[in-house]
Amino acid sequence: MAEIIDEVLPAADRGKLLLGVVTKAGCNDLETDDYENVTINRFRHRCLLPNPEIEGAARITRKSPSCGRPDSILPPF
Repeated sequence: MAEIIDEVLPAADRGKLLLGVVTKAGCNDLETDDYENVTINRFRHRCLLPNPEIEGAARITRKSPSCGRPDSILPPF
């Protein structure tokens, strides 16, 4: 998933990282990275199963005021 996010939105376009938070609930993680220009949310399932880590979804939301509203690049969760 990281490779796809980097291709869609290179690190140079994100701006400075303002806050990084991971919320864990059982085997599930919701990672939120809030940058100056975008917010990136990633969902993962991390249990000790045959597939130890499964990337569920990612969403990139632009914060550009020129857009008039935040705009998601990838589909919602």
